[in-house]
Amino acid sequence: MLRTRRTLVLPAHVNITAVTNSYDVIHSWFIPGLGLKMDCIPGRATHHSFYIDNVGFYYGQCAEVCGRYHHHMPIRICALPFEHFLLWWHTFGLPKLLFTKNQKKYGIHYGTRKYRW
Repeated sequence: MLRTRRTLVLPAHVNITAVTNSYDVIHSWFIPGLGLKMDCIPGRATHHSFYIDNVGFYYGQCAEVCGRYHHHMPIRICALPFEHFLLWWHTFGLPKLLFTKNQKKYGIHYGTRKYRW
């Protein structure tokens, strides 16, 4: 039930600081594999520092029942080694941020399914 359409890609073995906020209701992202719970409070920026020890996928979801369908808000994190993260960033992350006029999606075709980054 924790399927997502998008994946948050982060580097492993690096100190990470995330700044979160919310515009409507309180959210509380809980990723048990990382031992991390991030609270997002409307009108307030909260800072969270964490460190990912192992490379791989981590799954979590919103731990607050803060509104209709908010308990169905999953999150998927892909932790890559730093060198692989830089390669991913220059291939998929940075061009998406710089060239927003071309809404070209990067994908890989395997048979009949298309996997998107």
